[in-house]
Amino acid sequence: MSFLTKLFVVLLVICSLMQTAAIVVYVNRSEDVGAVNKKLTKDVADARALANSVQNTNSQMLAAMTAAAQSATQREGELARKITDAERQIQDANAQSAQAQKESQIKDATIAGTADALKSAQEENKGLQSLTADLRTKTDDLLRQNGELNIRLTDLDNRNRVLARSDEFDRERISELETQVKTMQQHGATPAGAGGAAAEAAPTPPGPINTTVSAVDIIGGKKWATIPVGSADNVQKGMKFNIVNLQTGEFLGFLTVERVEVNESIGQVEGAKIDKIDKGVEAKTQL
Repeated sequence: MSFLTKLFVVLLVICSLMQTAAIVVYVNRSEDVGAVNKKLTKDVADARALANSVQNTNSQMLAAMTAAAQSATQREGELARKITDAERQIQDANAQSAQAQKESQIKDATIAGTADALKSAQEENKGLQSLTADLRTKTDDLLRQNGELNIRLTDLDNRNRVLARSDEFDRERISELETQVKTMQQHGATPAGAGGAAAEAAPTPPGPINTTVSAVDIIGGKKWATIPVGSADNVQKGMKFNIVNLQTGEFLGFLTVERVEVNESIGQVEGAKIDKIDKGVEAKTQL
């Protein structure tokens, strides 16, 4: 039973008690029954009207309460749904937080491992740098030794070429002497120094010789030059040539003949400007 219904019943009881009291008073006072009856009838009608009004009000209030209850139920459902969604979001957030924490731990472990690997790599790099420095030092030593060997090899090769030229010249000279001896024997002459009747004529002193340097070589750290004149031009071992710049007339140094061939001679150059002595400069016995 609702509150309004109870209120209506209470009012109805009160009205009944009031009616009973009125009747008792009426009887006791001997008042006019008709007037009292009319009054009581009116009171009862008023009470019934009031009761109907209260009942209508109660019905309206019940309808409002029902609607409010339905609305509250609907809101409660919505709130429950929102609470469920919020709890699910909280669970998702907790799961994401746990995953993020796990990933953070993994990252921390990875960073720690990377730091250890980096430290190890740095230590290994230091060892490699030291080894590289040693290798570079050894490489420089080997390159220096190789350069020295190349210089030595070039020196030996140049010496070998000089010796080969000298040997070829000696062979040609021997062949020429043998030819002269055979010719003299065929004509009945005796070679010089053998005590024969005919004596070899004394050699004619060489005149001025002018030529140009045809090649320059470095042998054993010394500068050697080749000139395109030899024994056929009366060039002799120990002869000195003056080296002069053809364009400026500048005196550059001396060439002392060491090896003489038929059409070529080789000698060492010396002087204060031997660095300017190159192929094409003039070489002559007299300035």
